[in-house]
Amino acid sequence: MITLTLVYAFCGLLAGLLIGVAGIGGVILVPLLVYLAGADIHQSIAAAIFSFFISGGVGTIIYTRRGVIEWPLVRSLVTGAIPGTLAGTFLLVHVNEFALKILIAILTILSAARELLAASTATRATSFEPTAPRLIVIGAVTGALSALSGTGGPLILIPVLIWISAPVVLAIGLANMATNNAVLTGGGAVVVLNPEHAKILADAGLDRASILQRLFELTEYPTERLGYFAAGFASRIKDETYRCFRSPQDILLLMAGGSGLYSMVMPSW
Repeated sequence: MITLTLVYAFCGLLAGLLIGVAGIGGVILVPLLVYLAGADIHQSIAAAIFSFFISGGVGTIIYTRRGVIEWPLVRSLVTGAIPGTLAGTFLLVHVNEFALKILIAILTILSAARELLAASTATRATSFEPTAPRLIVIGAVTGALSALSGTGGPLILIPVLIWISAPVVLAIGLANMATNNAVLTGGGAVVVLNPEHAKILADAGLDRASILQRLFELTEYPTERLGYFAAGFASRIKDETYRCFRSPQDILLLMAGGSGLYSMVMPSW
């Protein structure tokens, strides 16, 4: 009994580490529980989904404090994910063990193939716009696949969230209220991506123009917000919102540095 508990704990630890590093855990958690711990596949899928609830709650708290979650987009994803998950859960009890193993195997292979093929598609320009209807559909498909297999996010949701979240983090540093870009508006700024972050964005289908356009869109603020910090500068702006840059071309995007966690933004003085 103690040995089996340790095996379960090891499976959870390994999946948790992968979730923290790459957002992927269910893709290996269910096979580990089935083939290493000898658990029933239906129970393994249920356990994997429950583990996502815990890890997702912790991650939500951490990233909320960092201010990198766009809640309107999250609401659209959840709107689709709830019915999708309910549908997948209903179907799960009617699908036999062999079919579930085939589904998990296919999802695992596709997840690996996406990473291996990413380099050949890195220069492809993206045409994806995170509109509410599209996010609802993505949430529904991801929820259904997750409920049926204990995975699904690595194939669908992670690339979308990378597209949405990575520019948000850069924009926070690029035009926060301590910079001249946010207070004086206009001028230029520099964004330096490390090679790993540049590859993540490229793998998500973003080219240079797409990244610059997204950063330009994210550095738009309500004029009222500027008034709290610099009322004198805000008084000259007649519109309800203002942009920190005149065009995407005012942002210089570079790649430099080595392996690591950090990229850099250099707003104007």
